[in-house]
Amino acid sequence: MKHCPVCTSDDIYKSSSMPMRLVVALVLAVLIPYGIVVAWVPFVFAQAFICRRCGNETKAQDLKASDWRERKRWIEEDEKKFRVLRSFQNHWIDDGEGPLKKVIYFKENWIAYAYDEQESKGNIIEGYDEKEKKLQLGGEVNFPNVFSREGMKAFLTEKELKNLTMNAEEELKNFMEQEGRLHRIATEKI
Repeated sequence: MKHCPVCTSDDIYKSSSMPMRLVVALVLAVLIPYGIVVAWVPFVFAQAFICRRCGNETKAQDLKASDWRERKRWIEEDEKKFRVLRSFQNHWIDDGEGPLKKVIYFKENWIAYAYDEQESKGNIIEGYDEKEKKLQLGGEVNFPNVFSREGMKAFLTEKELKNLTMNAEEELKNFMEQEGRLHRIATEKI
């Protein structure tokens, strides 16, 4: 079984199709002089796959392979991660290294959502080390329609959105602290 290297989902699909490659090869063969010589070019490029869970595009050779036994272990790890991170859901993390991050659960992924200087991004949360009190971040997720300016409303409340649009991170920190939804813990990239 092939799966996404970022979120380990097997819900992937080909973004480049074989019929399209065939059409391009036929166009090259017919329209270009000696096109039959270069008609094989569309078949040389590696096929790309897009993950429906995290939105990342990956080449075929970069996909990870596994069997059903590993899949069972991943499901158990996901259940454990859900139990641990459930208490952080919709709360903000202040790690002292950049913008505040909101912990959200979206499309079966735990995401640390950050908004910094008119740019928003999210990282997969791999886990939480309870001994060192560190949130472990993995690869970046890519949902263009969600991480756009209009899509932020899916993750942020009106008050949070107002504070972020005014670039008032200190006000947001104070507001979240009053609400009891700000945690001062470290993060680390895995």
